[in-house]
Amino acid sequence: MSSIYVPNRLDLLQLPCVIAILLIIDCAIAPASLYSQETIHNRIDTLSQELRSFPPGDQSAERGNVLLKRGRLYFRLEDRENALQDFELAAICCLGEEKLLADWMLARSLAAIGELKKAESLCKSLLIRDERQSARYYATLASIFLGQKRIQDSIDTATLAIKKRPDLDYSYYIRALANICMGKAEEGLVDLNHAIELAESEFEATRSSCYYNRGCILRVREQRKEALIAFDAARQLSPNDPVVHEQYCLMFALENDPSLIVGMASEFADIHSNSESALRAATVIAQAARSNGLAVKYARMLYALNRSSSFGKYSLFKALLPVDHFEAVELLNELCADDPYDIELLTTRVILHALSQDDRVFDPKLALKFASAFPESGRNAQKFLQAKLCAAIANGDIDESERLFARIANVADSFGPGTVALFSDSIIGDLRAGIAARQSSALLNALHLDYLPLGSP
Repeated sequence: MSSIYVPNRLDLLQLPCVIAILLIIDCAIAPASLYSQETIHNRIDTLSQELRSFPPGDQSAERGNVLLKRGRLYFRLEDRENALQDFELAAICCLGEEKLLADWMLARSLAAIGELKKAESLCKSLLIRDERQSARYYATLASIFLGQKRIQDSIDTATLAIKKRPDLDYSYYIRALANICMGKAEEGLVDLNHAIELAESEFEATRSSCYYNRGCILRVREQRKEALIAFDAARQLSPNDPVVHEQYCLMFALENDPSLIVGMASEFADIHSNSESALRAATVIAQAARSNGLAVKYARMLYALNRSSSFGKYSLFKALLPVDHFEAVELLNELCADDPYDIELLTTRVILHALSQDDRVFDPKLALKFASAFPESGRNAQKFLQAKLCAAIANGDIDESERLFARIANVADSFGPGTVALFSDSIIGDLRAGIAARQSSALLNALHLDYLPLGSP
């Protein structure tokens, strides 16, 4: 289970996502989860029919109010283009309270499509015109500042929103994200907890994001059980969110037998086959559970989805290692060309050419050529020395193998000299007995390379 890859990132802290998440929330109407998609679409159809009853070019407040209602439903569905059009017209037609609400929704729609300057200007105008609702405007403005990477401004503005209305959950949420972006995880965690408490019965978009980000912080702090609970809470609230699903599955697999969650990860990936997060989770979980066929299936889908992604290419390489060295090495050569300084990739390539059972890959001379460029001292000396050792043994060079064993003993960090000596006796014994390197179980066991003993195709 230790081989499970958990991305060391807080996905929802990517700034465009922050804006998108916040702007789904509407504190003035019930959460979207209370309505089915069908109900929302039926309501939109009813309002559209009502709008057709107005004469062309009508700019009455009554028409503006209908546009405002329909725009907010589009906004719920994240149909940003139609929402923006309705709010722009509503802002022209509406009067009084509805005019202020239309302008606020217009500001949020502008922010959602990346028009942050226009959104900022409109929010500041609303703060001048409407003191009573200043908390909601400050909270929206804080999210816009976060989108502009004005992190301290976002914190200060969210704090103003909290002072105006201490019960507004997403003010704490935005300040939490801003604090985390500043490296203040503890402050962020406190605000996330406040936001969750305040949103316990409503605003599920905020609450799910709070749980998710709390899980990310706890994961970084190595509090895995607590992180799993947080990710599970986020998943319950956002069951179709691939990013939340990915983190839940990975954390579950770290804490439990990965085979217990292979089915869930696979089913989710089949449904969300265009989601990198869903496919990543399915690939990594299948690998951890040693379900090699599934791992290759989802790794291929992931790589096909985005061939420019180095992670997709790397995932497919790792999935292929236990089943097809030939195709794996083709990808490995590409990965080494993409990143000629990656120690894991460089040493794995040498070891594969030195020890693979696949005759199309087994090439001791090529292994020796690659290994000759490796240094024998420095922080990563042992990894390089082990790869050089494999190349030397594969070429039957007993003297060089003994020299390298001695060097490994001198720089040993994970291996103690006694263990290395034990391995060296067994491996050199195999070598002197004429046992080929790729048939030496002592060598493979010493290096923990359980993906190498493949039969020839």
